Amino acid sequence: DKPLLPFGDTIVVDEMEKESGFDAKLTAETISLVNVWMAITSELYKAVTFCRDGATNTDRNPIDDAAAFWFGSQTDTTVTTGSSLFAWASRAQREFTGTSGVNDEMIKMLSSLQDSYASCKTATGEQRKDTAL
Repeated sequence: DKPLLPFGDTIVVDEMEKESGFDAKLTAETISLVNVWMAITSELYKAVTFCRDGATNTDRNPIDDAAAFWFGSQTDTTVTTGSSLFAWASRAQREFTGTSGVNDEMIKMLSSLQDSYASCKTATGEQRKDTAL
């Protein structure tokens, strides 16, 4: 029953205060996953802000940065070890059969966002406001 708005802090503190016992490995993984997820959402927010403000003509592409945070150094999509969100989602997916893969959905979403971000680079001010990243 703690506030969810500061979700990063709430999740980590809850993990450390478990009545069932503190699990150092699980707590470390939780902290890592929450921090990487917050980095991803920050990059996606930057993409929306850059598009809205017309600041997309830079060498920096926040959608690429978000993808890099998701995949980490994962280059082989058949490997499910490691601490990236990609690897974590692959491991979790094995536990739930009959569902679409989270990683497949992330690839589709990031690809769609890349297209929208590219469109935003050539859009006029009014078109940028209407662009839904």
